[in-house]
Amino acid sequence: MVVAIEPVVTQRELLPEEIRNPYFPAEVEDISGQSVWACMQCGTCSGSCQFAEQMDYTPRRIMEMVRTGLREQVLASKAIWYCASCYSCTVRCPRGIQVTRVMMTLKSLALRAGYVNPREDAPAFYDSFLRVLRMFGRVHEPTLVAAYALRTRPTRVLGMMPMALGLVRRGRMAPLPDRTRSLGEVRRLMEAVERVRTSESAGAREVGVRAQSEPRATGQEVVVR
Repeated sequence: MVVAIEPVVTQRELLPEEIRNPYFPAEVEDISGQSVWACMQCGTCSGSCQFAEQMDYTPRRIMEMVRTGLREQVLASKAIWYCASCYSCTVRCPRGIQVTRVMMTLKSLALRAGYVNPREDAPAFYDSFLRVLRMFGRVHEPTLVAAYALRTRPTRVLGMMPMALGLVRRGRMAPLPDRTRSLGEVRRLMEAVERVRTSESAGAREVGVRAQSEPRATGQEVVVR
């Protein structure tokens, strides 16, 4: 619902310089390939998100916080980890912004910058998933659940045991892991992705330096509160 429309530049200038990072929007754009400045703050992404009510900031607010340069607040937020990558926001965005890619970029930046507690549920699950994939070349559910539980709350394994045993008895889940024959190929692919991400982060830092000498004009932009 539209409450008020005011020039963004006015609101941003009211924020203390010490909490704003003017290079953050360019950093996110360079890595995600999405223009955060194309967002018109309509709120379609928030209205489409299944987890918006659980988030500390809705997707619409996250987009505006990125544009404002609130790097620390965005990367430390729980909202980015509630994103389930269902792509509802991406499909419905009237400006064609792939909000899911922006959220993925923010997760990556949060991990690299050390804003994430590795024992929190979502980061622990992401990391456990990648570790299992690197070990076997495919997902092995019992190993994934055990690795995830040990990093978060080990006692939750006891609650899952009856369901796990039932799945094993019915042949729906293998008790022992099975490595894929293309394990080397999977690991090389993951290493290649990591090299690309490292390169993108370096490129984003370069963009930030350029942005310092060529500040972005924002006088024509508006925000909906």
